[in-house]
This record gives sequence, C-alpha cells and structure tokens, in this order.
Amino acid sequence: MIKSGEFDIILLDTSHDTMATQLELQKYVPMIKSGGYFFVHDTDGAGVGFPLKEYMIAYKNLELIKEKGDFSRMTLLKKL
Repeated sequence: MIKSGEFDIILLDTSHDTMATQLELQKYVPMIKSGGYFFVHDTDGAGVGFPLKEYMIAYKNLELIKEKGDFSRMTLLKKL
C-alpha cells in the first residue's frame, strides 16, 4: 500500500476530464514528499488547467515553479 509522502516526483498525464483531474489531484498530491515535484501535462486545456488552479487555491500545498515551459504544455510544481 502506498503511503502519504512516499514519492519524490509524480507525473500526471490525466484524461483531460475535469472531474477525473480533480480526483487524481486529490489522490496523487498527498503521495508526494514535502519538497518533492509534481509534473502536470497539458495544463493549457480547461480540463486540466482549471482543476489544477482550483486545487492550488483550495489546498495551498503546491508552489508553481514553471508553467508551460520548455516541455510541451508541462507545468512543474513543488510540494510545500
């Protein structure tokens, strides 16, 4: 069984469905260690970008490091 705070890095390449993205954020972000990194793909689409922004406002446990940078449509966040 996977414990909270067990991973240094997680990459989320979700289905682009808003509800699925919300559920995946709630499931996977707690699995990242404090100071760990969370890559989220295709954040330029509403089905991913909007739920990510909502999550960041509600939980305040992710810091934006790089948005839509050198990697195609990839956002990098750091867990606080």
